[in-house]
Amino acid sequence: PDQLEEAKTKLANLVNNDFKGKVVFVIGENGLNLAKSCNVNLPIIKVGNWIGPLLVDAAIKKVKTVILFGYHGKLIKLAGGIFHTHNHLADARIEILVYLAVQEKIPPEKLFELSQLNNLEDALQLLERFNQSLADKLFQNLSNMIEKRSLAYVNRYVKTDMEIASIIFDRKRKIRWAGIYGSKYISYFR
Repeated sequence: PDQLEEAKTKLANLVNNDFKGKVVFVIGENGLNLAKSCNVNLPIIKVGNWIGPLLVDAAIKKVKTVILFGYHGKLIKLAGGIFHTHNHLADARIEILVYLAVQEKIPPEKLFELSQLNNLEDALQLLERFNQSLADKLFQNLSNMIEKRSLAYVNRYVKTDMEIASIIFDRKRKIRWAGIYGSKYISYFR
C-alpha cells in the first residue's frame, strides 16, 4: 500500500507541474533502470505491482498516454486480466501464454510442452526454437492484448479515451515487442 500511495503522489505531482500528457509506468527496478539507460525523454514512474489502480488513477487525472514498459513475465498478467501483479496474489503466466498459443494454432504437442514449463523465458525459448516468426507473432499479439485488456479494465471504473501503450523486454533486458500503440513510442527506448 505504501508503494501505491507513493506512485499516486508522484503522478499527482507530475500532472500538476507542466505535464505534457504522456508518462511511462515501469513495473520494477529492472524496468526503471532500463528505461533510464535508454534516456527516455518522458517522465517515468515506478509502479511496482499496482498497475491496475495506477492506470485508473491516471485516467482520473486525465493523463493522455500511459506507456507500460516492462518485463514480459510481469506484463503478460495484464493480458490475462490480472492487474495486481504480485505473484502471491495471482500468477497464471504460463496459462495465459498457452491460451494465446492456442489462438495462434500452435500444435497440441507444443502446447503441452509449454504448459509444463515454469517460467515465461523458457516458454519463449521453446517457441523460438520451434518457429521464430510464430513466436514473434504470438508475443506481438500478447502486446496488443495487454493494451486492449488494460483499457477495458480502466473503463470499468472510469470512462476514458486514454491511450495505453505496451513495450516489452525479455529477461536479457532486450526490448522486443510493442503493442499497436506501443509501436508509436518504441523508438523512444532505443
